[in-house]
Amino acid sequence: MVHVDGLLHLSALATAVAIAYVGLDRIHWDDQRFVTHLREAEAVIATSLLRFGIRRDQINPKETFELFPFFVRLNLFALCHVAGVRAKMGWWCRLCHSVHIQFHVPLFSYFRLRRDRWIIGRLAIIALLMFIYISAVATWDLARFPWPACEHYAIFSIDLCPYILTAPMEKVVPYFYGISTAILLWVCVTGAASQRLQRIKAQCRALDAGVQARVDRMSDLVSRYLPQGPAIPAETPQDAAHEEQR
Repeated sequence: MVHVDGLLHLSALATAVAIAYVGLDRIHWDDQRFVTHLREAEAVIATSLLRFGIRRDQINPKETFELFPFFVRLNLFALCHVAGVRAKMGWWCRLCHSVHIQFHVPLFSYFRLRRDRWIIGRLAIIALLMFIYISAVATWDLARFPWPACEHYAIFSIDLCPYILTAPMEKVVPYFYGISTAILLWVCVTGAASQRLQRIKAQCRALDAGVQARVDRMSDLVSRYLPQGPAIPAETPQDAAHEEQR
């Protein structure tokens, strides 16, 4: 016999976390801080990349990056990604870049286009409806939810009546458990990524410093092909204190 008490608690938690994220409480992240830091990072990165011959006003060819070791290239691609600098890369570099970028600026495009609030808002509605449904089942100790008479209801030639609308709770609970768990985990992942992205300027400083340190160890034969330009200024204690206050 399936007991819905645990599922009821799980769906309630998923609903509360999703609703909190979209703004009915103070858990959601600071939009203005992210936008401000992103604009500052974009401007500084675009200037910093000039010292490697990478320009923001053009599509930079693969040859521009081939002077550098593979992992340095990935860091440069990450900086280009944040600053909106276009760069050509082979399929292998593009695949590795797609994975590498998640370690430094996770879900960047997802947040930059503000998809997070839209998607989690819809997930909150789904979680709330499931919570109401499960609450009704638990309140009246129902073996199945009392839907209106259902003889045939097909979507894409699949008859939903015996599987969902008139199915016993033993069959429905695993689906609701999976959906509630997925919503809860996705909101947690989104929240963790948002906290990391709020320090995007510091992340870009670290990436740029790593690139510069590696270039400094390279031979003069490579260095003489690089135009001179400013690097991203290192984070000072005053900058760190200012970011903490914000």
